[in-house]
Amino acid sequence: GQKKKSISIGDMRAESKRAYLEKRTRRELELLEREIEDEEDLIARVGGSGALTAEEERELELKRDILRMAREHGHVGDDEKEAD
Repeated sequence: GQKKKSISIGDMRAESKRAYLEKRTRRELELLEREIEDEEDLIARVGGSGALTAEEERELELKRDILRMAREHGHVGDDEKEAD
């Protein structure tokens, strides 16, 4: 006889939540990447890194580190553009 694997509502919820969080993480990291690019463009137009305060420079460096670590752990990649 054939056995069908039963899937519980809890399993479906867990899978749905995992898929949602994965998609949300990718979206948030893509937004962070665009934000960094915008800030770097603005800095280049305004006159280099001297245009930033020490706090702004630390914040930009933190954003770069977050994005770098996410890429290293496979959460986002340049070739990972997918249509919704």
